[in-house]
Amino acid sequence: MDAVCPRCANTDGQRIDWRFIGDALRRDVFSLEHGIVHTLVWLLLRPGRVIGDYLAGRRAGYAKPLWLLVSTAALVVLLNRLLPGTGTMADFNAGAQAAIGAQPAAPDNAERAVALLRGLGTWAAANLSILTLLLVPLEAAALKLAFWRAARLNYPEWLTITAFLTAQTFLLWSIGIALRGVFPHAELWATRLAMGWFLYSLIRSFDGLPWWNALLRGAVGLALYVAGASVAVGLVVLAVVLVVSAG
Repeated sequence: MDAVCPRCANTDGQRIDWRFIGDALRRDVFSLEHGIVHTLVWLLLRPGRVIGDYLAGRRAGYAKPLWLLVSTAALVVLLNRLLPGTGTMADFNAGAQAAIGAQPAAPDNAERAVALLRGLGTWAAANLSILTLLLVPLEAAALKLAFWRAARLNYPEWLTITAFLTAQTFLLWSIGIALRGVFPHAELWATRLAMGWFLYSLIRSFDGLPWWNALLRGAVGLALYVAGASVAVGLVVLAVVLVVSAG
Protein backbone atom coordinates (compact mmCIF):
# COMPACT_ATOMS: atom_id res chain seq x y z
CA MET A 1 0.00 0.00 0.00
CA ASP A 2 1.25 3.48 -0.87
CA ALA A 3 2.21 5.82 1.93
CA VAL A 4 -0.29 8.55 2.70
CA CYS A 5 0.80 12.06 3.64
CA PRO A 6 -0.80 12.92 7.03
CA ARG A 7 -1.13 16.61 6.09
CA CYS A 8 -2.56 16.57 2.57
CA ALA A 9 -3.79 12.93 2.30
CA ASN A 10 -1.94 12.49 -1.01
CA THR A 11 -0.29 9.19 -1.89
CA ASP A 12 3.03 8.54 -3.58
CA GLY A 13 2.85 6.80 -6.94
CA GLN A 14 -0.75 5.68 -6.71
CA ARG A 15 -1.75 4.91 -10.26
CA ILE A 16 -5.36 5.37 -11.37
CA ASP A 17 -6.34 1.90 -12.56
CA TRP A 18 -9.32 -0.44 -12.09
CA ARG A 19 -8.18 -1.32 -8.59
CA PHE A 20 -7.99 2.37 -7.71
CA ILE A 21 -11.52 2.91 -9.07
CA GLY A 22 -12.84 -0.12 -7.21
CA ASP A 23 -11.29 1.07 -3.96
CA ALA A 24 -12.77 4.55 -4.50
CA LEU A 25 -16.25 3.08 -5.09
CA ARG A 26 -15.97 0.87 -2.03
CA ARG A 27 -14.72 3.73 0.12
CA ASP A 28 -16.87 6.62 -1.13
CA VAL A 29 -20.07 4.93 -2.37
CA PHE A 30 -20.66 1.60 -0.65
CA SER A 31 -18.78 2.09 2.62
CA LEU A 32 -20.88 1.12 5.65
CA GLU A 33 -19.27 3.94 7.62
CA HIS A 34 -19.29 7.05 5.42
CA GLY A 35 -20.29 6.07 1.89
CA ILE A 36 -23.11 7.53 -0.17
CA VAL A 37 -25.42 4.53 0.33
CA HIS A 38 -24.89 4.61 4.10
CA THR A 39 -25.62 8.34 4.23
CA LEU A 40 -28.73 8.06 2.03
CA VAL A 41 -30.17 5.24 4.13
CA TRP A 42 -29.76 7.25 7.33
CA LEU A 43 -31.01 10.38 5.59
CA LEU A 44 -34.28 8.55 4.91
CA LEU A 45 -34.55 6.85 8.31
CA ARG A 46 -33.10 9.51 10.62
CA PRO A 47 -32.90 12.80 8.68
CA GLY A 48 -32.78 14.95 11.80
CA ARG A 49 -29.82 13.00 13.15
CA VAL A 50 -27.84 13.23 9.90
CA ILE A 51 -28.42 16.97 9.51
CA GLY A 52 -27.84 17.66 13.20
CA ASP A 53 -24.60 15.66 13.28
CA TYR A 54 -23.27 17.35 10.16
CA LEU A 55 -24.05 20.87 11.37
CA ALA A 56 -22.53 20.06 14.78
CA GLY A 57 -19.25 19.00 13.17
CA ARG A 58 -19.68 15.22 13.53
CA ARG A 59 -19.14 14.65 9.81
CA ALA A 60 -16.72 11.75 9.60
CA GLY A 61 -19.49 9.18 9.23
CA TYR A 62 -21.26 10.85 6.31
CA ALA A 63 -20.69 11.58 2.64
CA LYS A 64 -20.27 15.23 1.70
CA PRO A 65 -23.64 16.84 0.86
CA LEU A 66 -22.47 18.29 -2.47
CA TRP A 67 -21.19 14.92 -3.66
CA LEU A 68 -24.41 13.33 -2.41
CA LEU A 69 -26.51 15.92 -4.26
CA VAL A 70 -24.70 15.60 -7.58
CA SER A 71 -24.69 11.78 -7.40
CA THR A 72 -28.43 11.49 -6.77
CA ALA A 73 -29.22 14.05 -9.49
CA ALA A 74 -27.11 12.01 -11.91
CA LEU A 75 -29.01 8.88 -10.84
CA VAL A 76 -32.33 10.53 -11.72
CA VAL A 77 -31.03 11.57 -15.15
CA LEU A 78 -29.60 8.09 -15.81
CA LEU A 79 -32.78 6.25 -14.83
CA ASN A 80 -34.90 8.63 -16.94
CA ARG A 81 -32.71 7.81 -19.94
CA LEU A 82 -32.56 4.05 -19.43
CA LEU A 83 -36.00 3.05 -18.17
CA PRO A 84 -39.15 3.04 -20.33
CA GLY A 85 -42.03 5.39 -19.72
CA THR A 86 -42.39 9.13 -19.40
CA GLY A 87 -42.16 11.20 -16.28
CA THR A 88 -44.70 13.51 -14.71
CA MET A 89 -43.01 16.62 -16.06
CA ALA A 90 -42.75 15.10 -19.53
CA ASP A 91 -46.49 14.41 -19.53
CA PHE A 92 -47.18 17.98 -18.45
CA ASN A 93 -44.83 19.30 -21.13
CA ALA A 94 -46.58 17.21 -23.79
CA GLY A 95 -49.88 18.84 -22.84
CA ALA A 96 -48.32 22.29 -22.95
CA GLN A 97 -46.78 21.56 -26.34
CA ALA A 98 -50.17 20.49 -27.68
CA ALA A 99 -51.75 23.67 -26.33
CA ILE A 100 -49.07 25.81 -27.97
CA GLY A 101 -49.50 23.95 -31.24
CA ALA A 102 -53.23 24.61 -31.18
CA GLN A 103 -52.73 28.39 -31.28
CA PRO A 104 -53.44 30.31 -34.53
CA ALA A 105 -50.60 31.00 -36.94
CA ALA A 106 -48.29 33.77 -35.75
CA PRO A 107 -45.77 36.09 -37.39
CA ASP A 108 -42.28 34.81 -38.07
CA ASN A 109 -40.72 36.27 -34.89
CA ALA A 110 -43.51 34.85 -32.75
CA GLU A 111 -43.15 31.47 -34.42
CA ARG A 112 -39.44 31.46 -33.66
CA ALA A 113 -40.14 32.43 -30.05
CA VAL A 114 -42.70 29.66 -29.69
CA ALA A 115 -40.31 27.12 -31.21
CA LEU A 116 -37.57 28.19 -28.81
CA LEU A 117 -39.91 28.03 -25.83
CA ARG A 118 -40.96 24.55 -26.90
CA GLY A 119 -37.32 23.53 -26.97
CA LEU A 120 -36.74 24.99 -23.50
CA GLY A 121 -39.81 23.20 -22.18
CA THR A 122 -38.69 19.89 -23.63
CA TRP A 123 -35.21 20.30 -22.14
CA ALA A 124 -36.62 21.26 -18.72
CA ALA A 125 -38.95 18.24 -18.71
CA ALA A 126 -36.13 15.88 -19.64
CA ASN A 127 -33.62 17.43 -17.23
CA LEU A 128 -35.78 18.51 -14.31
CA SER A 129 -33.27 17.13 -11.81
CA ILE A 130 -30.52 19.33 -13.29
CA LEU A 131 -32.83 22.35 -13.15
CA THR A 132 -33.66 21.53 -9.52
CA LEU A 133 -29.95 21.21 -8.80
CA LEU A 134 -29.29 24.68 -10.21
CA LEU A 135 -32.07 26.14 -8.06
CA VAL A 136 -30.77 24.75 -4.75
CA PRO A 137 -29.26 28.14 -3.73
CA LEU A 138 -32.67 29.75 -4.24
CA GLU A 139 -34.35 27.03 -2.19
CA ALA A 140 -31.84 27.51 0.62
CA ALA A 141 -32.52 31.25 0.64
CA ALA A 142 -36.29 30.62 0.79
CA LEU A 143 -35.92 28.24 3.74
CA LYS A 144 -33.61 30.63 5.57
CA LEU A 145 -36.20 33.38 5.16
CA ALA A 146 -39.03 31.09 6.31
CA PHE A 147 -37.10 30.08 9.46
CA TRP A 148 -35.99 33.63 10.22
CA ARG A 149 -35.52 34.11 13.99
CA ALA A 150 -36.52 30.50 14.61
CA ALA A 151 -33.19 28.94 13.59
CA ARG A 152 -29.93 30.79 14.03
CA LEU A 153 -28.23 29.31 11.01
CA ASN A 154 -26.21 31.12 8.38
CA TYR A 155 -26.72 30.77 4.65
CA PRO A 156 -23.96 28.16 4.08
CA GLU A 157 -25.57 26.01 6.78
CA TRP A 158 -28.92 26.31 5.01
CA LEU A 159 -27.20 25.34 1.77
CA THR A 160 -25.97 22.19 3.51
CA ILE A 161 -29.44 21.35 4.85
CA THR A 162 -31.02 21.97 1.44
CA ALA A 163 -28.40 19.81 -0.29
CA PHE A 164 -29.17 16.90 2.04
CA LEU A 165 -32.94 17.27 1.65
CA THR A 166 -32.75 17.64 -2.13
CA ALA A 167 -30.58 14.52 -2.34
CA GLN A 168 -33.25 12.76 -0.27
CA THR A 169 -35.88 13.98 -2.75
CA PHE A 170 -33.81 12.76 -5.71
CA LEU A 171 -33.48 9.33 -4.09
CA LEU A 172 -37.26 8.93 -3.64
CA TRP A 173 -37.79 10.28 -7.14
CA SER A 174 -35.37 7.65 -8.48
CA ILE A 175 -37.37 4.92 -6.77
CA GLY A 176 -40.53 6.26 -8.42
CA ILE A 177 -38.83 6.25 -11.83
CA ALA A 178 -37.64 2.68 -11.29
CA LEU A 179 -41.20 1.58 -10.48
CA ARG A 180 -43.12 3.55 -13.13
CA GLY A 181 -43.05 0.61 -15.53
CA VAL A 182 -44.74 -1.57 -12.89
CA PHE A 183 -47.10 0.75 -11.02
CA PRO A 184 -49.16 3.47 -12.73
CA HIS A 185 -48.24 6.98 -11.58
CA ALA A 186 -45.41 5.62 -9.39
CA GLU A 187 -43.28 8.66 -10.14
CA LEU A 188 -46.09 11.05 -9.19
CA TRP A 189 -46.67 9.29 -5.87
CA ALA A 190 -42.93 9.21 -5.19
CA THR A 191 -42.77 12.97 -5.79
CA ARG A 192 -45.62 13.53 -3.33
CA LEU A 193 -43.93 11.28 -0.78
CA ALA A 194 -40.69 13.20 -1.26
CA MET A 195 -42.49 16.47 -0.56
CA GLY A 196 -43.97 15.09 2.65
CA TRP A 197 -40.66 13.57 3.72
CA PHE A 198 -38.94 16.90 3.05
CA LEU A 199 -41.28 18.61 5.53
CA TYR A 200 -40.97 15.75 8.03
CA SER A 201 -37.18 16.00 7.83
CA LEU A 202 -37.34 19.71 8.60
CA ILE A 203 -39.51 18.97 11.64
CA ARG A 204 -37.00 16.38 12.88
CA SER A 205 -34.10 18.75 12.22
CA PHE A 206 -35.53 21.42 14.52
CA ASP A 207 -36.69 19.54 17.59
CA GLY A 208 -36.52 22.78 19.56
CA LEU A 209 -39.51 24.10 17.62
CA PRO A 210 -43.10 22.85 18.02
CA TRP A 211 -43.77 20.42 15.18
CA TRP A 212 -46.58 22.57 13.79
CA ASN A 213 -44.28 25.62 13.76
CA ALA A 214 -41.55 23.80 11.83
CA LEU A 215 -44.16 22.31 9.47
CA LEU A 216 -45.71 25.71 8.77
CA ARG A 217 -42.33 27.36 8.24
CA GLY A 218 -41.23 24.53 5.96
CA ALA A 219 -44.40 24.88 3.88
CA VAL A 220 -43.90 28.65 3.66
CA GLY A 221 -40.29 28.08 2.60
CA LEU A 222 -41.37 25.71 -0.18
CA ALA A 223 -44.04 28.18 -1.31
CA LEU A 224 -41.45 30.97 -1.44
CA TYR A 225 -39.12 28.69 -3.39
CA VAL A 226 -41.82 27.78 -5.93
CA ALA A 227 -42.74 31.46 -6.33
CA GLY A 228 -39.10 32.45 -6.77
CA ALA A 229 -38.47 29.65 -9.26
CA SER A 230 -41.58 30.68 -11.21
CA VAL A 231 -40.34 34.27 -11.37
CA ALA A 232 -36.90 33.09 -12.53
CA VAL A 233 -38.44 30.92 -15.26
CA GLY A 234 -40.73 33.79 -16.28
CA LEU A 235 -37.75 36.12 -16.61
CA VAL A 236 -35.99 33.56 -18.82
CA VAL A 237 -39.09 33.28 -21.02
CA LEU A 238 -39.40 37.07 -21.22
CA ALA A 239 -35.73 37.37 -22.16
CA VAL A 240 -36.17 34.75 -24.90
CA VAL A 241 -39.19 36.58 -26.34
CA LEU A 242 -37.40 39.96 -26.26
CA VAL A 243 -34.23 38.59 -27.88
CA VAL A 244 -36.19 36.83 -30.65
CA SER A 245 -38.38 39.88 -31.22
CA ALA A 246 -35.33 42.15 -31.48
CA GLY A 247 -33.78 39.78 -34.01
